[in-house]
Amino acid sequence: MPPFQAVVARRSLLGAAAGLGLARTARAQDFPSRPIRVIVPFPPGGSADAAGRLVAELLGRHLNTQAVVDNRAGAAGVIGTRAAAESRPDGYTLLLSTPSTFSILPALRSGELPFDPQRGFSPVAMVGRGPFALAVPPDSPLRSIADLLAAARARPGAIAFGSAGIGTTPHLVVELLRERSGADLTHVPFRGGAPAVTALLGGQIQMVSAFISEVAPFAADNRVRLLAVTSDQRQPGLPDVPTLREGGIDLEVYAWFGLHGPAGVPAPVVARLHQAIATGLAEPATQQRLAALGINPAPMSTADFAASQLRELELYGRLRGRVTLE
Repeated sequence: MPPFQAVVARRSLLGAAAGLGLARTARAQDFPSRPIRVIVPFPPGGSADAAGRLVAELLGRHLNTQAVVDNRAGAAGVIGTRAAAESRPDGYTLLLSTPSTFSILPALRSGELPFDPQRGFSPVAMVGRGPFALAVPPDSPLRSIADLLAAARARPGAIAFGSAGIGTTPHLVVELLRERSGADLTHVPFRGGAPAVTALLGGQIQMVSAFISEVAPFAADNRVRLLAVTSDQRQPGLPDVPTLREGGIDLEVYAWFGLHGPAGVPAPVVARLHQAIATGLAEPATQQRLAALGINPAPMSTADFAASQLRELELYGRLRGRVTLE
């Protein structure tokens, strides 16, 4: 190509690129101009569905648009998460993210999922998180984490603990406890946290690992005793319950809900979405609704959100080969 034509062609390409960038900026400034869809990769009626509807309400109210929930349940959240990953990266399709789909499955089934939780998504906002608790019957001789570990080492496998099911975060809390302490406990999976707590109340198991909102009401009327919580500090409503770290176990685990878009959502759009959630999380009414789910607002930057996800992948990755999800 002659030099003059080459210069013209190069300038044309640069002009086209600049025009595309301006068009994208204009679209971002106009965002949102149509309804936003929030995919919840779990069935209606559960805590994830409630969190997804809260998120949709905040987005709709603070962005002055309509935001609707799309329940895409199946395969432990994989179906809906894949649908979000494959959507257009324009900010109009978002995903309610959880540890199950962004930390646990990727860590324990690395290479088997139809999406990459790190490269396949744009982190938008952490909505909230809440700890778990280890509980025993009120007449149990186990009064601390130290007692639990001593008993488990003295009689390997004799202490049966219940959880919401194989591969759930409450199950993996104890698996991580075992990995760090060498204590041997027997897992009894149930179909949800409530049946596991009921089994503890009925004397069928010696301990339960459960979301804190599932056991705190029974601790309030002395029907269970809480040995520890999995947060970095004691919970405001449970000032007498120590953390695992206070019991000598360097472990911090949370349930959480977040918001992600597919990879490539323009930064100005992510910023608008993030600000809408942050504004909503500052509202007392929103905080009360999250508290009913056992979740505390956890506002953080998108960079910090991504970093927390990476730390969780490393945490649960320690269980690869030790825990199966079958």
